[in-house]
Amino acid sequence: MNGLGLFKGMLPRIKKEHGFALLCALGLLTACGANTGQSNSIAGETKQLHRSTKTQASDYQALVQQLYVSYFGRPADPTGMGNFELQLQQNGAPTDIQSLTAAYGSNPAIKSLIDSFGTSNESQTLYGSGNTAAFVTAIFQNVLGRAPQSAGLTYWSTQIDSGSLTRGNAALAIMAGALVNSTAQGQADAALIKNRIGTATYFTSTLVAKNDTPAYAGAAAAASARQMLAAVTASTDPVAYQTTVTSTVTTLAATAAANAPANADEVTGLPADITSLLSLAGMWQPVDQQYINANFDGTIASSFHGTFAGTNGDNVVMTGWAYNGFSNNATSITPVNIAILAQQPDGTLKLATNSLVASAQTNGGGSVVVADFNGDGKPDIFLAAHNESPFIASPSTVLLSNSSGTFDKVVLNDKVMAHDAELAVMNGTPTVVTRTFNPGDGSPFYQYANGAFNEFFPANLGSPYGSNPPTNGMSIASAAFGGSGNYGVAIGDITYGPGIPYAQSNPFEIAVYSWSNNEIGTQPVQIIPGYFNARPQYASFSSTWGAGNTHTYRLWVDDFNHDGLPDLIGGASLWTQAQATFPATLQMLQNQGGMKFADVSDTLTPKLGIVGQEFEYTMQVRDVDGSGINSYLSAYNAPQDCSQTGCPAVNSAHTNYLLVNDGTGMLHVALHDSFTAWGDQVWQYLRNTLDSSYLIGAQEQPTPKFYGYLTANGKLNYVVFVRVEAQVNGTKTQRWALVNLPLQLDLKTQYKTPMVVKNRNGSHLIRTFAGDDTIYSGNNGGYSKIDGGLGSNTVVYAGKRANYTITAITGGFTVKDNVGGDGSDTLSNIQTLKFTDTTVDLTNFSTQ
Repeated sequence: MNGLGLFKGMLPRIKKEHGFALLCALGLLTACGANTGQSNSIAGETKQLHRSTKTQASDYQALVQQLYVSYFGRPADPTGMGNFELQLQQNGAPTDIQSLTAAYGSNPAIKSLIDSFGTSNESQTLYGSGNTAAFVTAIFQNVLGRAPQSAGLTYWSTQIDSGSLTRGNAALAIMAGALVNSTAQGQADAALIKNRIGTATYFTSTLVAKNDTPAYAGAAAAASARQMLAAVTASTDPVAYQTTVTSTVTTLAATAAANAPANADEVTGLPADITSLLSLAGMWQPVDQQYINANFDGTIASSFHGTFAGTNGDNVVMTGWAYNGFSNNATSITPVNIAILAQQPDGTLKLATNSLVASAQTNGGGSVVVADFNGDGKPDIFLAAHNESPFIASPSTVLLSNSSGTFDKVVLNDKVMAHDAELAVMNGTPTVVTRTFNPGDGSPFYQYANGAFNEFFPANLGSPYGSNPPTNGMSIASAAFGGSGNYGVAIGDITYGPGIPYAQSNPFEIAVYSWSNNEIGTQPVQIIPGYFNARPQYASFSSTWGAGNTHTYRLWVDDFNHDGLPDLIGGASLWTQAQATFPATLQMLQNQGGMKFADVSDTLTPKLGIVGQEFEYTMQVRDVDGSGINSYLSAYNAPQDCSQTGCPAVNSAHTNYLLVNDGTGMLHVALHDSFTAWGDQVWQYLRNTLDSSYLIGAQEQPTPKFYGYLTANGKLNYVVFVRVEAQVNGTKTQRWALVNLPLQLDLKTQYKTPMVVKNRNGSHLIRTFAGDDTIYSGNNGGYSKIDGGLGSNTVVYAGKRANYTITAITGGFTVKDNVGGDGSDTLSNIQTLKFTDTTVDLTNFSTQ
């Protein structure tokens, strides 16, 4: 058996949050409906937020497919499907094709929408721009698979030539007419249309289910899908034809993969072969040997991580919780030993747990919170207890820094199963905020005062052990969402709480509440749909919690567009145990003021898109280049597909990412693809380094976790967390190999891919790296500090040169728009300014 052999088909599936359905069956989650958790006061609120029962965007699915098939001759792509469904809903369009055609002449918005299909380049290429008879004939051939009969050709040509029917509306009108034609030919036409729309719908849903949406892009992919759909006739068996549809999608994905660049990472100067850099930082065994036997090898569901400042730069701490089946009936939890890796003078890490804390044993955990809680100027580590195998609440563990440079271990008097624990700084006080499961203390908050941690239960949010929590949910974040001193609390995966009456059918949502006097408000300020709930193209994809129901497993806080208001980032997925991969992404929720957020994900994450599994639960949101702008570092291994023989690794789906933000919130993929190749090299290094007691097969292994940390010189190194299995006295034992990868990555010099900032998104702080970058003035925030970094960099303004004042200052220039709306910029490392009438060379500005 290879090093991960025991986990085939289980990882990452054994993570707690993905056992939610089982928890419901066991009655352990109040969100399931076994106990609504609502007090009489909440149930009796006179003012509740009601969900709309009006037409939903997903009701337009068939209609959008009819538009695509009639005008383009192909199925809708998932993104286009979602966009047009929303536009139809927003414009109050009818949901059937006959009514939509009738509304064309009376509703300008609907006319504009249909014309956008009919006048598009793709439709005009398909139907040509010849005479009317040729145009109508082309539509018949595409929509109905036949030439028009003489009477039909005359009728539709006359309608167009007389002006009664526009060319933009013709294809839809011909399809609509065929669907209500009761003649024998009409019935045959209707059967063909029905089969093609059904096939198109299956094609689109298959793209989503297989996470292959990016493969359906470009003229070649459209032509392939068009050819597949054209083969469908009135007599085609749609169910039998699904094999052909699936094959087409598979071919598209394979073609896209073959044509993709070998490495799309935007950082350059990376080593192709890292073998010479690798060294072993240590071997971590989370579960002591005394708990391991033939039925339990010391598995932890996953590893969770955090960094804290040490003498030589970042140190790293790791935790996890023991997993031995969700049906585990044990009466006590299995303890887990944490790991602490200390940075050495050369920038590598070394396992140093025993020299930093007297006892590494904890009650398991799923989070790491680091802050100076005791006020001694050094970092402390809060490890909220978490277990689900068995489901037993336990005391949390805190490592408090001391004068000797080590930690004093403190075990608290709480009892929690903390699915999430995060840091919030409320009125200057570091506060641990949690979302927990029952039984146990209900979502307590923690603050350090008078030499001890104090656990308290915010009104409307938490409750002591044995009480029903007034609010559920699986993720939490808190910050001054309303501006300075005006705090709020955001809860992910909520189905009931103050102002949200419980109902079995409630989807997971994100609720934002005000925070005052240690309690949340009695009404949410805003209820935000999860990423996939808000996008109808995913309505047919079933997660563990229902069709299109988003699991927001984490919420992070970051002012990603640098306008002075903290924003939210949601870890969003449609996790299902039925598939090795599933749609997942980051949901970008931009603060609009007043604790209201707008989902701007589609604008800010086009380079990231939809990935194949969740991001790291303890993803780092931190400044790694000294710019004041945070990057996002995720370390998560690839899954294995046990629907196939041998459970092969799906290494394309790992979520090891270094995502950089240009300051506007736009995310750029600095590192991802390189980790795949490096992962193979790490596995080979371990085969050559570890002794024969370690069970690592020769076959391809899952890409492991690559965790980034900063060295004393401000550069980025990585440590690789690799789950392996060893034979210890004849018993299989799980361990983690901790492998150093000292990349010494410097984004300021190695990120040479040019950046183009077209939309400033209200940002007051923008920086680029070492490419020849271009920053436009559009949607500025009134003022901005811009650093172009290395390379030859340009700022483009919207007005004439005479409208602006350019002033040289130490280290750069200021540019002020005296007439228009471009505001005032403070520039450094910018060489060129472009105006509508001229270009200014700042390198020679004094002589101009």
